[in-house]
Amino acid sequence: MLSRLLGAALVIFSCASVGLRRCRELRERVRTLDTLLRGVELLRGEICRFQTPLPLALRRLAAEEGGVFAPLAEAESALQERPFALFWAEWLAAASLAVPETEALSQLGRALCTTDAERGIAVCEETLRRLCRQRGSEAAAKCRLSVTLGFCAGALAVILLL
Repeated sequence: MLSRLLGAALVIFSCASVGLRRCRELRERVRTLDTLLRGVELLRGEICRFQTPLPLALRRLAAEEGGVFAPLAEAESALQERPFALFWAEWLAAASLAVPETEALSQLGRALCTTDAERGIAVCEETLRRLCRQRGSEAAAKCRLSVTLGFCAGALAVILLL
């Protein structure tokens, strides 16, 4: 009887942990969006206010924010070998972000190649802010749902197995 009880507890716990893992993934996505937003704000300040050259601005961004921006540290040497648009596209592909974030940053990359970079950065910044608010509210609701569904699935499995 004790082994059945222990097995039931383990099944319920393992199913609930799947829900907890999904919750952690949702929260990580919101943190990534926050990091992207801070990075775009930093880039805006470097380029629009201080008129820092793009390779130096990208290197500073990589140094301050790290994480997803870390590969941008090699921008200066990479831009001597290939065009910025190609470098930016390669970075986006390697960053493995969700589609909305990738689209916003793709627009930012195109804007950085124009003379009206400030407007493009502002559009990207607003898009990321909207996504951040949206993902934050979704994450809270989906976290509760994921954990509850995981627990219920485990309880159902235990009932079916006993």
